[in-house]
Amino acid sequence: MKSAVDILLDLEVKFGVNHFHKGLREDIVSDEFKNFLNSLVFQPARHSIGLPAAPVFVEKHKSAVETHLAIETVQVAPDPALFFGETNANLLLLAKQLSAFRKEIPDMYAFTWMLRRHCRKLKDIFRVKPELALDFQALLDTEGNLYWIDVDGHINLSMKLRKDQIICRAQRALATFKDVMLNLTETKIIQIEYRQACH
Repeated sequence: MKSAVDILLDLEVKFGVNHFHKGLREDIVSDEFKNFLNSLVFQPARHSIGLPAAPVFVEKHKSAVETHLAIETVQVAPDPALFFGETNANLLLLAKQLSAFRKEIPDMYAFTWMLRRHCRKLKDIFRVKPELALDFQALLDTEGNLYWIDVDGHINLSMKLRKDQIICRAQRALATFKDVMLNLTETKIIQIEYRQACH
């Protein structure tokens, strides 16, 4: 969690990215609270294909004498918002949401202008830090603002891939984001199943 916050704050300073982080502290949680948190978990990509949410706390966490939990204070996410995720499962979810989200955009010209600004930021970020494209996830509001979420998903993935594979995934993530932009502004079809493979 701390590494995710550090990454977000660094991206905010260097590139002006949006995020929801406000504060972070650590606390010890009870088994009852762990179970309560598991009951609240909602994972849209899993839900969209009929799978139950994977629990946050599993048996290895429950057997610990004390579980330390990082508690992040965040801003409320915009509503409506469009979830963007770089993986195929997330893109399938995104494709289902596009039509309804497009109808919520109040000013397509202003939306497009802002979205293009964020696309240029993504291009700059992925050029300097291509590993951040691995499992890239964000929320997009109806004004065209992009909010980075769950930024530490790349950490374990980047250790398993070669540098050229990471760069390929960054290029693919950017191309997919551009496809989404076009879909929102010009009703272009997203070709999820034909995305470039990174071997």
